[in-house]
Amino acid sequence: MLKWFPLFLTPVLLFAEETALPEIQTSRFFYEFIKMLGVLGIMVAVLLGLSWYMRRLTGQRFEKVNDESLIKVIDRRSISQKTIIYLLEVEGKSLVVGETPQGLVRLSEEK
Repeated sequence: MLKWFPLFLTPVLLFAEETALPEIQTSRFFYEFIKMLGVLGIMVAVLLGLSWYMRRLTGQRFEKVNDESLIKVIDRRSISQKTIIYLLEVEGKSLVVGETPQGLVRLSEEK
């Protein structure tokens, strides 16, 4: 009879644990919440770092290609969402070119 005794006490023990659970769950919730915020912060920091690195990398490539090329993009300005004006230098001559959805248009040329 003694070996079956613990089985009869399990409902009592479970009820006793359930009454103590809110305090344990609350402290565990805050621990998990802080842990989640920490992981989220690390992920955001990594994404911002990668974004900064990629901008820096592509900017250096653009400048390097622009220095070695015969056609150099001096400046670029957006006039509207689909219209852009470029100031180019082609073999020592300055060109102003407009880009529209229909194509490119030479606006002016200086020597």
